[in-house]
Amino acid sequence: MAWFQVTYFSQCLSRIVPLNLLIPQSASPEEPCRTLYLLNGYRGDHTDWLLNTDVNGLSGLSRCAIVMPSGENSSYTDHTHSGVKYGEFIGREVVEVTRRLFPVLSRKREDTAIAGLSMGGYGALRNGLKYHETFGWVMPLSAGMMGPESVTDEVSRARFEARYGPMEKWEESDTNPRFLAKTLLDSGAALPGLYIACGWNDRLCTTNREYHHFLEEIGFPHVYEEGPGSHEWATWRWALPRALDFCSWLGPDTFENPFYCDMRDERYVGAPWKEEG
Repeated sequence: MAWFQVTYFSQCLSRIVPLNLLIPQSASPEEPCRTLYLLNGYRGDHTDWLLNTDVNGLSGLSRCAIVMPSGENSSYTDHTHSGVKYGEFIGREVVEVTRRLFPVLSRKREDTAIAGLSMGGYGALRNGLKYHETFGWVMPLSAGMMGPESVTDEVSRARFEARYGPMEKWEESDTNPRFLAKTLLDSGAALPGLYIACGWNDRLCTTNREYHHFLEEIGFPHVYEEGPGSHEWATWRWALPRALDFCSWLGPDTFENPFYCDMRDERYVGAPWKEEG
């Protein structure tokens, strides 16, 4: 596995930006590898996934490159007031730049995925649906889907509109995941594979469940799962491998472990690991 630390001048953000990349050393222009664009959450940056999860191991097991940009508390949307375009930065620019700098990255839609946690989960959902011609797989984890109901005063309204646009236009805005999903479905375009996960002890679980039910109502194909944990790395450590398995990027045919054998002996298996019932 090769680890690259990249900085380049972003046209969308009008400044130098950092990226972390993990790329299988077996990849080549003749045999390009799949790519996962992996987004951090609020108050995080491009180092979060490296420091808190085994993305290096997952990159090797799935034989995919993992690109980690920095979200900078942006919600990964285009900000109309400041003019910076975080949505286009994630949905178009970073993909184009990394593919140009690293020809070993596949350009195929089915080989390109986007995922993220919390704010990055929303960013993955919003930009994965908006730039559906680029991303074949969209995988929001504990997505922070903040609608107008989050506005409680003038300060929160100003913050909301800076990221998501005017409140009165929210229902038909491309920052509204429901509008994006319905519009994409009605267009007849090829839909990305959509996997949504959240910890059942997470306060965001309610909005994730509601979005799942909405997708069921309109007939948008997807997989929704909940598991143990709150809004924490313990949750995202199990959710990200599940997301990669949903893409079929993980599986028995992706990695042959020469040390694997079945040595399970019930005498030595601790209680939490035993199957109940």
